[in-house]
Amino acid sequence: MDKKSLVKSINDVFNAEKVNGLHIDQFGLAPAYRGLSSNSFTLGVSAPSLVSEESSSRKTRIIFDALYRGLNEAEKMAIDRVRVYNNIDELKASSFYDFEGFDASYHECDFIPDLHEVA
Repeated sequence: MDKKSLVKSINDVFNAEKVNGLHIDQFGLAPAYRGLSSNSFTLGVSAPSLVSEESSSRKTRIIFDALYRGLNEAEKMAIDRVRVYNNIDELKASSFYDFEGFDASYHECDFIPDLHEVA
């Protein structure tokens, strides 16, 4: 999966979802499993329109549903996990850890994912 075309497709999906009230202001793709699996990504999104959702699994389901409607099969398969953040600051902070949970033993990643604004 070409990452550049995947970024464009994700951007298109999030732009299309604005009419449904889903507002994503930025997103990023990090290599899943710290790069041990090629062409598999963790998608991190800043979704301020989902702040009122109490359940993190509900937030993730909303994003997955949007992606399912708008991506082709190869693009869907390239996204291994989705992490949803309330704002850009949380997204940026988590990008240093591949959008994964971390503790004191988890080191910053070598590859910091680019963050993409949804235009």
